Amino acid sequence: SNTLQETLDYIIQKQENEIHRLHDELQREIYRCFERIHDLELLWKGQVKQFLKSSDKL
Repeated sequence: SNTLQETLDYIIQKQENEIHRLHDELQREIYRCFERIHDLELLWKGQVKQFLKSSDKL
């Protein structure tokens, strides 16, 4: 019975560790996505400004 409990505790601990690892990985991915969105917004704003400047010259 003691061995069974130790085995269950070990399995639970491994699962908790995996959950934490996946959570951290997910947080990093979310951060990267927001960074990419920000970069694309800056690029888009720059392109809009450039377009407006060039259309003024027409």
